[in-house]
Amino acid sequence: MKSRLLCACACLVLATGSLSAGRAENPKFQTISQLRETCPGSWRETVYACGRKISIDLDVAVPDVERFPALEANPIPLAEGRSSEASVITGDAEQWMSTGFLRIDVPNRLVKSAAQKSHPASVVPEGYNQYPILRQFGEFDPDTAYAFNNATTVAQAQALLLEAWEGLYPDEDITLLPHRLIAYQGDMKYDSRTDTYSGDPLPESEATLMVYFDQVVEGIPVLCGAAESFTRYAGTNSRETQRYHGAIAITQGLKSIGLEEMYRSLQFHLLSPAAMLAEDVPLCGFEQVKETCLDLIRAGRLRRIGSLRLGYAVWLNETGSAFTLLPTWVVEGELYPDAETPDAPHRQQYDAVSSYWGSMLINAQTAELIDPYNAASDRSFDKPRLILWTDV
Repeated sequence: MKSRLLCACACLVLATGSLSAGRAENPKFQTISQLRETCPGSWRETVYACGRKISIDLDVAVPDVERFPALEANPIPLAEGRSSEASVITGDAEQWMSTGFLRIDVPNRLVKSAAQKSHPASVVPEGYNQYPILRQFGEFDPDTAYAFNNATTVAQAQALLLEAWEGLYPDEDITLLPHRLIAYQGDMKYDSRTDTYSGDPLPESEATLMVYFDQVVEGIPVLCGAAESFTRYAGTNSRETQRYHGAIAITQGLKSIGLEEMYRSLQFHLLSPAAMLAEDVPLCGFEQVKETCLDLIRAGRLRRIGSLRLGYAVWLNETGSAFTLLPTWVVEGELYPDAETPDAPHRQQYDAVSSYWGSMLINAQTAELIDPYNAASDRSFDKPRLILWTDV
């Protein structure tokens, strides 16, 4: 199999790297090898700010590469003249396909519809519901099944994606890195007044697992689109047609309608390098990035941090290649517009993401925050200036 399976630690590590003698003299910038050598493997700290206690407890993820190139990229061309509005059924599978997007559902809707007519699923009793658990990067075990009555693990979801991709595009090598999962639990008694669940799950419940993956390009994960960050905090923008990059695997049992096989929806939003802007670019030190985060915390804005990773952010281009991939630290956490905004309520019994949770981008060359509350129409095209070694 050409496509590679990666666990969460396989391509993002903090290994000691050799120093580049020609570039070790500038104290403001580092090579990726120098950054790995000086960057701590974790960040553990408690900060008191604006009357709140902020606990930081996370691993810091840095790509295990020798160079950090800046690239232009395009969506992988998959359409072959087909419209994304039309699906094609081949055997048990149903496919939707367009440039940069592929979705494969198995079994297809015709098989499911016939099964539902022959074996109508039992109605879930009134007052029952399922709740989700959420695991972010570094919080899940790849070999554990998290959804109720759903044996699919993260590693198996990854294998489903790669096997499906290779079956269609054996010459197009891709690498995927698991990022987060949402796993639903069985139907339980639910009290909407208190938003609480009680009792044991109904044994016949079949819950959904959703696993999200980052695409890895040149050994570096594509972590976030700039549009994805802006949309979360500042709302949608009609110019931002593609906000998500990576792959998603969704599985759920179908025994309730008489089918033994597992439903799989495999979705790909992938890109392919088109041009090299720079073979290797200078990076700022981790302490500068950390200070940017601490400034947000001290200002009462950043109140939770779930992960901190170095990789690519995807910017949109007006002309030429569709995207530009630039080195970026991505912080996943809870960011508020100001210190006065009250904390979002947190669920005590189950996992839920507040409206303030999202991805924040920090320029990996300057440690400057890319303001996620930017509402300008050209925000996802207004990429940071690329700094080259010849500039420093």
